[in-house]
Amino acid sequence: MYFLKKFPKWMIVALSLGAMNSAFAANMKQANTHKSDVKGASSQKGQAKNTTAEVAQFNVGVKKDKMEFDVDTLTAKPGQKVVIKFTNSMSKDMGLKHNLVIVKPGTEAEVAMAGLTATEAKNYVPEKNPNVIKATKLLASDESESIEFTAPTTPGEYPFICTYPGHYVTMKGKLVIK
Repeated sequence: MYFLKKFPKWMIVALSLGAMNSAFAANMKQANTHKSDVKGASSQKGQAKNTTAEVAQFNVGVKKDKMEFDVDTLTAKPGQKVVIKFTNSMSKDMGLKHNLVIVKPGTEAEVAMAGLTATEAKNYVPEKNPNVIKATKLLASDESESIEFTAPTTPGEYPFICTYPGHYVTMKGKLVIK
């Protein structure tokens, strides 16, 4: 576990204590309630620009100077084409990089931990991990990237997280397939 020596002790502890991370994230979410069920057309940040039977399009950003996505729920149909434009809208003063990684249900912690071994050069996204559905690259402030993929055919809640070390605890949302 040589790679862990590169990270501050507090970050290693936070990442390794999955149950505490979940409780912390739940408390943060309760304290900062921000629900945005994305259905139909909308021009609000983090909501669908145009959701049709053919394509579900979403804009997702980062809450101003907070380690949270600005939307916590996206909705698409099984097998629907999905386009997500992710923008790291955090101020340049903060200097934090972020990504958006969609994973299979219940695999957030495993993918985040595996991302540590992937390093920044690989965007903290584990290569060829079967639990990763789609991911953006690591983005600096004011950078954007769009990802396109076909929504899973199995209904459920598919988490999206930031896999930069320590961020997945508070930077999470869900893609609801129904």
